[in-house]
Amino acid sequence: MEILPGVHWVEGVNANPYLLTRVDGKIVVVDTGMLGDAKKILEYLSTKMSKKPRDLETILLTHCHPDHAGSALELMELTGAKIAIHKDDADYVAGRKRLPPIKGPVPPETPRFPPPHFQPDLLLEDGEVIDGLKVIHIPGHTPGSIALYDQTRRILFTGDALLCYSGKVVGPSEQFSMDIREARRSIERLTILDFDIMLSGHGEPLRRNASTLVRQFYDSLKKPY
Repeated sequence: MEILPGVHWVEGVNANPYLLTRVDGKIVVVDTGMLGDAKKILEYLSTKMSKKPRDLETILLTHCHPDHAGSALELMELTGAKIAIHKDDADYVAGRKRLPPIKGPVPPETPRFPPPHFQPDLLLEDGEVIDGLKVIHIPGHTPGSIALYDQTRRILFTGDALLCYSGKVVGPSEQFSMDIREARRSIERLTILDFDIMLSGHGEPLRRNASTLVRQFYDSLKKPY
């Protein structure tokens, strides 16, 4: 689905991948879905955007969980794109650290086998700009979780820090968050931004009044910390 000119949502993937066209015509993907989803992304790139694999230049990962980073290595191998992730999540995708076990029952869509480890090409830090997107470090869901802010298009990519279901903003999953208190505190960093559209890691796009709804959601949180 084309959300607005040059910004596409690849539907039918467990964690939402988004494809963005840069001003030079090259493509950036935000998150990659699970292991095996690379072909769906490249099929969309070809059939809906009339682009070739080599047009994909950057793979931006909002965090290290396998439903977001699972196809990163395969996409890199098929396209030659560089993989970028926040420095605090790099050790997890590289296999130097292990993710903690999921809290509670394991959902049926959880991958049975972990994706292959890889060494990211670019280690991101808070405040830097990559491919026109500003990196905002919002730890808690994972240590290196980030949002990506496109001030020109007035879009915020939130990964799993904030989600949208049926037009309603909800917070990160406690079951999958390493530090849910920190994850909720991190949301405050997103309330100072001005954006029309929120594109989250699960659910559907929030297309109107997104920054206002995010502020309202944050204000509604009970803050025992």
